[in-house]
Amino acid sequence: MDVFEEFYLKTQNFTFTLIPDNYPKVYEGVKVISLPKPREIRENFQRVITSRSSTRKFKEEKVDIHTISDLLYYSVGVRKKDSEIIYRMFPSAGGLAETEVYLIPFISDLEIGVYHYNPLYHSLEKLNNEIQLEILKSNIVSSIPDINTIPLLIILTTRYWKVLVKYGNRGARFALIDAGIVMENLYLVATALSLGICAVGGFNDYILNTALNLKEGEAVIGVLVVGKKME
Repeated sequence: MDVFEEFYLKTQNFTFTLIPDNYPKVYEGVKVISLPKPREIRENFQRVITSRSSTRKFKEEKVDIHTISDLLYYSVGVRKKDSEIIYRMFPSAGGLAETEVYLIPFISDLEIGVYHYNPLYHSLEKLNNEIQLEILKSNIVSSIPDINTIPLLIILTTRYWKVLVKYGNRGARFALIDAGIVMENLYLVATALSLGICAVGGFNDYILNTALNLKEGEAVIGVLVVGKKME
């Protein structure tokens, strides 16, 4: 039995309950940076779809806070709120939006550190985590041999407990699908903003989970490098 078949067999059961809500994670008692109002993106959708690609060569230029605001809002932001229901920029299983977004800006207007994106208030929450960012950075670089620098590091986590509670062990499949949708959103919005972007597959799970100080029920599921691309 191969790895995929084993995963398939272990995630066959389907149950259904209405317990979880779709509210994003919020950090209390941390520094909050309000992001600028997102700007309108005027770009041809066909060009965005056909020109989307992975970039491994980035300029050593700052990604300004307005661009960060646009990227996060149009990829994973809140498009409307109706009573207790939050509508995001991406679909997800049961509308749970269990994928969370963290940002580590190495070359930007922001102070270097670990930030969590709060889509409800379109803001960044600066975490008080004491981590060795250079070790984390070198881990990412070593997994993409031809990458030259890391302007922004975007880390996706899944609060998988939400989909497991609602859908049983089949929720493990949904968590993977949902993270993939968010990743594609980031690719498309980055392309529309003329940014380079590259998904990272070989990251060290332990280093990242420890860096974010994640609790049980949440784990890193995807990593991307974003920045101004070399022509």
